[in-house]
Amino acid sequence: MKRLFALALATAVAAGSLAVVPAEAYTDSSLGANKIGRVGAATKTVYKGGELDLEVRKAPGMSDRNIKWSIGNTNILRFDDDRYDDEVEVRALKAGTTKVTAKNLVTGGKIVYTVKVKAPKQTISRVGNKARTVTAGNEFELRVKKGGNFSDSNLYWTTSNKNVVRIADDDRYDDEIELRAVKAGTAKITCKNSLTGGKIVYNVTVKKGNGTISRLGSASRTVEVGDDVELNVKKSGLNNSQIKWSVSDSSILRFEDGDNVGTEVEVSGKRTGTAKVYAKNTVTGGKVTFTINVVPDYDDDWDDDYDDEWDD
Repeated sequence: MKRLFALALATAVAAGSLAVVPAEAYTDSSLGANKIGRVGAATKTVYKGGELDLEVRKAPGMSDRNIKWSIGNTNILRFDDDRYDDEVEVRALKAGTTKVTAKNLVTGGKIVYTVKVKAPKQTISRVGNKARTVTAGNEFELRVKKGGNFSDSNLYWTTSNKNVVRIADDDRYDDEIELRAVKAGTAKITCKNSLTGGKIVYNVTVKKGNGTISRLGSASRTVEVGDDVELNVKKSGLNNSQIKWSVSDSSILRFEDGDNVGTEVEVSGKRTGTAKVYAKNTVTGGKVTFTINVVPDYDDDWDDDYDDEWDD
């Protein structure tokens, strides 16, 4: 309410048609004594997880404490601030339609808004089980599924206890996240959708483990088509045969000599693209992940240009 009339006031003052009145500038003098009036349309729409501001106009001198708001169905909407005011903020809990009423406690009059809550267009949902159990010392991955077309930059991951589970990924703004189990305990891992305020929570239990693997070097690597890169992990309490490697996309990467067991492997780029390489602890199920970006072979392009010039 205050913001709406502040804008109108500023416009009127700029036009020279209204003098500045420092107090009660947000009220509506066209209303009768102790009256309230609607602001905007009677029907409002908001997406689930979102917030909505509702306002009423009030007569000059009328106290906000004489205006009380109520919600018809509190399963659909809830208040986020003071119910005694000329404006109120509500949060959408689930899809549906309900009434929000501003009651004038002086006259008994009411202003009623119909609020429609829609399922959000940009949603996220859990992938797999909510509860996860991992062994200390290992890395693991959590994911969410996006509904609708929106950027990963609208998603953000957090951990409730970084002493138990810490984020091992360089990028927290994604639909998947790499995590490391640090020590025995529990932590909640949350992915928040900034567009709707919706959240997906995973409950992670970390158990004390014996055999562990951990990544050596950077989690992200770049290699040219035809070239190879060596990847290494550090093991504790395991033998080499208990560590098995795999790639997410064999059309982009391949293992040199077909060797994918042990603490180190070499992978070569087959074509441009991005793929993940996993080192799995077959005893505990824990994984270490590397992301490999395969780029064009620039050396070949230079050689071809050089040969062409030599032939000329």
